[in-house]
Amino acid sequence: GGGAEKPGDEYSGNWLADKKHGYGRYVWSDGDIYEGEWEKDMRSKEGTCHYANGDVYTGQWMEDMRHGWGRLVWVDGNTYEGNWKNDNVAPGSKSAAPPPKHLQRPRPKPNGTVPHSFPAGGPPSPAMRPNGPVGGSVPASPSSQPMQILS
Repeated sequence: GGGAEKPGDEYSGNWLADKKHGYGRYVWSDGDIYEGEWEKDMRSKEGTCHYANGDVYTGQWMEDMRHGWGRLVWVDGNTYEGNWKNDNVAPGSKSAAPPPKHLQRPRPKPNGTVPHSFPAGGPPSPAMRPNGPVGGSVPASPSSQPMQILS
């Protein structure tokens, strides 16, 4: 997932000035899926990414990077929950399970970041958010249709 949009990628959600903006779901042709908020074509605020390898990240995003509070659950069941900065575990953060070494380097994102999506129950509850509820998002309208990306 991530990188330039490719044939087979699909987005369903809100738009503003021809950019993904508001609530939406993006499915990359490699199997990664992000569902959550977008700003100016970048993942932002709150969202979840289900990676093709089975890992799942739920939390905050900024400019297409994991940034702020977040929880990453690896396919093997190990979990990191804490602060992220620029797509990496924030320096000095502690977790029940230490993050693997690959999280200490930048990872590819949809313009260079990594994709994700909300669980079936929707975004994390306000109690799970460090700064309380996030406002201002508009859910995708029921009439939103998936858009096939062609090149």
